[in-house]
Formats: sequence, C-alpha cells, structure tokens
Amino acid sequence: MEHMYEYLATLDHNEPYYLGFTLNNPGLTRGYNGAGAGYVLSRAAMKLFIDRAFNDRRICPVHVSESLGLARCLESLEIYPHDTRNEHGQQRFHTYRPEEMYHGLIADEWHYHPQKLVSCPLLG
Repeated sequence: MEHMYEYLATLDHNEPYYLGFTLNNPGLTRGYNGAGAGYVLSRAAMKLFIDRAFNDRRICPVHVSESLGLARCLESLEIYPHDTRNEHGQQRFHTYRPEEMYHGLIADEWHYHPQKLVSCPLLG
C-alpha cells in the first residue's frame, strides 16, 4: 500500500481523478477502469459524482456492471480514466493473477494502454 500512498501523494485531490487499470469498451470514449484491479476516485471526482450524477438516472442510469456503470456516469461529467502507468510504462493497478503476468498469458485486446513487457533479471 505504501506505493499507492506515494503515487496518490503526487496528485491534487482537488482535481477529478478516476484511477485504475483502464480497459477498452466501444461504448465509452476513453475506456473504463475495471473493478478487478480496483479503482480510486479523488475527492473532487467523488463530489462531482454525488452532487451531479448519482441521483440523476438520465446521467447515471442503473447498469448491471458496476465498473461500466460508474464509467458512464463519470464520462457524462467529463471525468475519464487517468493514465496511471509509471515512468517505465508499467501498470500500477493489476487486474491479472501473478502467474498470468509472469508467463505472458495476457491478451492486449481489452487494454486501453498496451502492456509493456520488461525483463526481470532476478527471475531468471
């Protein structure tokens, strides 16, 4: 968790951030953050969501998928997924099991930001 705290400390909580592992969806302009990896809303994003969208079913209709539903609500407020990759292009949020990532068993078709493969000398 300390890495998450360090990363969040670099962002202004007064700006509307929607952070997570961004996946493609043809119905959304800039994708959505999948719930499997979890996501973070800044205070500003949460305030806008509660004040302007949460109780308005035109802006925020009930959706069977919580992560897609939230993304649609936030998109109506012009809040889009923020690129959370580090300076090496690596994801900070992980939606896959470690063995899938280690063995390269991840298809890029759902990813909004393509995966960057890196070698790890410690793993051989």
